[in-house]
Amino acid sequence: MHSRLTTFLGALVISTNTSAAEFGNQKPLSFHPYISLNTGYSEMELTRDYRTTEKGNTKEFSYLEFTASESESWNSISIGADFDNYPLELRLSYSTVSTDKIDAWDFDENNPVTALIFDSWQEYDLEVFSLTGIFELSKSCQRACLYLLGGYSFGELDWSLSMEGIIEGIDVHESKSFNKSFVHLGGGFRYNFTDSLRMNTEYIQYNIGQIGKYKITENERVEFDLDNLGVWQAGVSYIF
Repeated sequence: MHSRLTTFLGALVISTNTSAAEFGNQKPLSFHPYISLNTGYSEMELTRDYRTTEKGNTKEFSYLEFTASESESWNSISIGADFDNYPLELRLSYSTVSTDKIDAWDFDENNPVTALIFDSWQEYDLEVFSLTGIFELSKSCQRACLYLLGGYSFGELDWSLSMEGIIEGIDVHESKSFNKSFVHLGGGFRYNFTDSLRMNTEYIQYNIGQIGKYKITENERVEFDLDNLGVWQAGVSYIF
């Protein structure tokens, strides 16, 4: 993933300079390219659903469901194009969020005794590439501007999970990577200090949903959901 990040950052610099030189004076599609650094925090609801099927039967049920909400730091770098003649922007972004450890559990109300016979922890590292369109809500955005945003993202999740003693004889210690594409929506506010420098603050909701699963035995598996990944971020942009 680090080699892809290096390639992405190199493309940002090259495309920014090229865009400014080739398209800066064209009409009606002229635009101002910019590069932006953002930081903030994310609120992610994590769900792990331990599912099993009855042997010799296709009936399936959820045996244990673990849910936790975590707030972690979020960092992002973007390159964008602010179109001169339209209330639109386009940008490409690379973002990261991770946590060291989460201790959380819940249990099926039909099996309350299971709450006493296991321990669990998990950690994750999520990297997201996003293509975002921005629609400005103000008629004139030379100084201050409200806007809506939406787009498409590709995420790579590295997830480690341990569940010990859920059922006698079963200890799970797994690490796995998942990839998924998903949409994101949000809104924000920006303020131009000068023609070259501006700040922004945004809220973005990433609609990830179920991201993957792995099999423990022939009749048992764990499913992973990333629900309600909301991000608050603020940053500064340099406009070319």
